[in-house]
Amino acid sequence: MYQFQLKYSFDAIYILSKSCTKSAIPSSACPNGAQKRTNLSITETLLVEAKSLGINISQSAEWGINQAIVNARKEQWLAENSHSIASSNGYIKQHGLPLSQYRNF
Repeated sequence: MYQFQLKYSFDAIYILSKSCTKSAIPSSACPNGAQKRTNLSITETLLVEAKSLGINISQSAEWGINQAIVNARKEQWLAENSHSIASSNGYIKQHGLPLSQYRNF
């Protein structure tokens, strides 16, 4: 039995904000490469290790925040649409796929 499942590639969506970096978002999407300064507190051990490996702290933090936003929006979308997805799955379970008689596979 086939079930209807909505899947979006949220990982392919860039989160545009006032804080942009060239590594996270294409420069053409960031007006004037605008960035906003902020303070970030992390453990000293993590900071020392990142610096010893040549990791850019700002870009890494921004990438991580961007991923957290993508994941939160994905979870929010799934929660908001769970009733519709369940309804569609229930319909398909009860009636089968629409136009299934025309499928060649």
